[in-house]
Amino acid sequence: MARVAVALTLFLALANGQGTFRLSNYYQNDMVLQMAPKRSLIWGFGEVGARIEVNYENIQIVAGVDADGTWKVSIPEHDAGGPINFEIIHNNVDTINLSAWFGDVWVCSGQSNMEMTINQIYNATEETNTAITYQNIRLLQLANSFSLDTELAEATSYSIPWGAPSASNVPGFSALCLLFGERLSQALGNSRPIGLIDSTWGGTRIEAWFSQRVPIYCLTPPNDGTDANSESALWNAMIAPLTKTSVRGAIWYQGESNVGWNPGYYACHIAALIEDWKNTFYDAKVAAENGVAFPFGVVQIGPTERGEDYAWGALRFHQTADRGVIPSAFIPEGFFATAYDLTDRDAPTGDIHPRDKQTVADRLSNSARKLIYAETFSANGPVPIDSFFESPDRYVIVYDRNIRIAGTEGFAFQRADGTWSPTTIATSTANSVFVAVDADAVLLTYAYRATVCEYKQCAVYSNDAEDLPAQVWNWDLTQARRL
Repeated sequence: MARVAVALTLFLALANGQGTFRLSNYYQNDMVLQMAPKRSLIWGFGEVGARIEVNYENIQIVAGVDADGTWKVSIPEHDAGGPINFEIIHNNVDTINLSAWFGDVWVCSGQSNMEMTINQIYNATEETNTAITYQNIRLLQLANSFSLDTELAEATSYSIPWGAPSASNVPGFSALCLLFGERLSQALGNSRPIGLIDSTWGGTRIEAWFSQRVPIYCLTPPNDGTDANSESALWNAMIAPLTKTSVRGAIWYQGESNVGWNPGYYACHIAALIEDWKNTFYDAKVAAENGVAFPFGVVQIGPTERGEDYAWGALRFHQTADRGVIPSAFIPEGFFATAYDLTDRDAPTGDIHPRDKQTVADRLSNSARKLIYAETFSANGPVPIDSFFESPDRYVIVYDRNIRIAGTEGFAFQRADGTWSPTTIATSTANSVFVAVDADAVLLTYAYRATVCEYKQCAVYSNDAEDLPAQVWNWDLTQARRL
């Protein structure tokens, strides 16, 4: 997972290209540009004042090189397909040819569980062979790079250049990103190109991935560091360079490194990050299928053995912007998957990295298909819709659908002195559970412990084909209704 490159400043990036006619390094043959209804942007470097001419499909677009030595051309909306051959001419002399497809482009970002590669998950050989059959998919992976103070104009380098899935690039690519892309491709009948951009770095905090606009909005304590976890360091080097062109949306798996770092700010941070990315990516506010402009998928952090550590559940709840579900008023174009029940104690890279990324991809893609394509999947697992004390030691929780009781683990309560105790379901009905609580309990929670249960054996799942784990939740027992 060490895809490290030294970050360059914007000044050096421009200095190296100024006066030299070239495309930005993002643009490579066999890449995917975002399809209609969004436009795409092609940009690069050249001699100040030079004429830039872009020709494709009997269309000609003319622009000039600006004072900073860069040029850009907006490509009108284009249906899925390709390859399309672009001829780009500088001052009627120098020519660059670019061959590209039009389709949906997705950014996949976060820390190690998004970074985790195909060769690190279950059935790696089989998944590699399957991925190679998706010749409508194109992969791009950014090398690890950070910039402390400056938003870079282009990425420092790419560890996997644009290209179709192959035996050489699939094993080292983000497993969740690729599996998600495959499932969306299936949903679309493999009818359009799909571009997948792997921009990830293990062990990183959310603060590194957002722009300087977010901490101003969230009143975040300053974090002036000297490494990749410094505030905005990865936004500057690994996200901002991507925002100059358009994408369909993004998926995000990050949060483990924030359990002990600014966890109380995470709800604001995740909502503000999503909104800021939408405000920054080119044409990101243009609505597409089902009226959704910039769909953003959030994966709730999974299990890890930390004893009776309930801070992990608090962070899981914060990942929903403290609403418990996605989408919500704070993340209106969001979709969602949880991983808390995918315990993998024997994972070679540590139990914080469960190898079952296939289940996460199933859950996340189905939620995306509901949001984007209005298919009949569930956006979330079972959601509490009512709760009350039936008796002083028994609390009733009613869910929004029929449930299946798969195990005994998941519920826990906290006392006024801060101590925690796990508890169990005393009995249940088709859509409700009766949970035992002590008289001095002040807070009841579900899926708050670091490791909630053994693999897919948590207490509550939806009683349907999707078999989704219940949403992480908390109930203030001091304010609870009593019968």
